[in-house]
Amino acid sequence: MGGMATLTNVEENQKITINVEYNQLEPLLKETWNKFGDVPDEDGNSYFPGNINVLIFKVETYLATLDRTSGLVPEFVNPKYKDSHREVFKSATRLECMMQDFPKLLSKDAKVGFSCYERWFCFSAVKNNIVDGAVKFNQGNHPE
Repeated sequence: MGGMATLTNVEENQKITINVEYNQLEPLLKETWNKFGDVPDEDGNSYFPGNINVLIFKVETYLATLDRTSGLVPEFVNPKYKDSHREVFKSATRLECMMQDFPKLLSKDAKVGFSCYERWFCFSAVKNNIVDGAVKFNQGNHPE
């Protein structure tokens, strides 16, 4: 899960609206937007709508991009830590890639958009174990 944001490269005068993964969003917001990170608006909502990574591609654009990139996509390491001290790993760290980074591979004239729905309307996959889900719930977050 991440947040939708428009990123601006001031030096190159370029913008891209894209999902920013949760592990990258908070440090980015603290450095560029608000020293407290993702603070809620007056209604208690984030200024950066969450994304559950449900994507729809135009087949012609998808195939053209695959041909141009030979199917290669950016990769990164996303460590999971046991606690906020970030000194002990919760599980083995692995190399990952994100389907929501696909817009980074598109040509400059490609059209990209997103739709935002109320939480009750959205499918939520459960990917946490019951203990981690309970901790998230007790912290005021959603357990998935």
